[in-house]
Amino acid sequence: MLTSDSSDTSSYGLSNTVESSKNILYSTGSLPHTLDDLLAGMKVPQKEARQPPPARSKCSTKNESVLINLDVSDGETSISDSGSDSPVYVQLPPEPVIQEHTVSTINAKVSWAGPQNGELISFYELQLQEAKLEGQGKDIHWFCSQTEENLENLTPGTAYVIRARALNVAGTGKWSPPYKFCTMHPIPGMPLDPSPVTVTVRRRRKSQRKTIFIPSP
Repeated sequence: MLTSDSSDTSSYGLSNTVESSKNILYSTGSLPHTLDDLLAGMKVPQKEARQPPPARSKCSTKNESVLINLDVSDGETSISDSGSDSPVYVQLPPEPVIQEHTVSTINAKVSWAGPQNGELISFYELQLQEAKLEGQGKDIHWFCSQTEENLENLTPGTAYVIRARALNVAGTGKWSPPYKFCTMHPIPGMPLDPSPVTVTVRRRRKSQRKTIFIPSP
């Protein structure tokens, strides 16, 4: 069962802040760093890659773009490019769309759509929580650099809620809508891992398709 040292939250009220490195889930693809460590290590894109739009000299909050002065450091995160005389505009990353999950009794894999139009994304932050109709639930958050994540040691027959957001040097993007999935109930007389049955659900605009894999005798 997943554990966390974070404070209790309501079942769908996932926390938006990173409290400490104790809350980071070390899943198969997670990054073992705190948010501050990851932000400090992010690279600023070269000015040749993204030139500022014509007649635009300041940050535009409407289009969620951030002007980065490559000759000035904020004192905490070093952002500089010696010899540079042109600003670089970096768009805030778009909201991820979780589109598929595969579950067994104690494991799950969740995947989401990556950048579609060349957006700069440094890494993703994910939050996972048991979906409970009553009482309180604890959330776990961590970071990864790919567009899928494998979760292990889940509780059989349990509903979970997960969501993701992308981060880059311009800041954090919007959280994806909460995505719910359920692990399978154990089959009497069968091992939990490897599970004899897995279920894959792919999100579609009009409907969902479920694929059940049953090994041959």
